Amino acid sequence: MTRYEKLAAWGFAVLALAAALAFGPLFAGYLFAGLAFAVITALMGLRIARAIDDWHLEHPLKFRRRRASATPGTEERRAA
Repeated sequence: MTRYEKLAAWGFAVLALAAALAFGPLFAGYLFAGLAFAVITALMGLRIARAIDDWHLEHPLKFRRRRASATPGTEERRAA
C-alpha cells in the first residue's frame, strides 16, 4: 500500500469509530453501507456514460439531408 492509501484507510477507520460512538454501531454500519452503495452507483454511471461516448465515437449519427427537387429535370442536370 502506498502512503496515501494507508492514510485513507486510517482516516476511514477513525471516521467509522467516531460515527459508531456518535450514532451507534448499527446506524454507523448503515451509513457506511449507504455511502459505499452511492460510490459504486456513481462509478457504474460513469462507466455507462463512457461506454455510450465510445459507442457514439464509433457510430456517429448521420442525418441525411435530401434536397427537394424543384423541377423534374434537376436529377439529370446533377448527373451531368
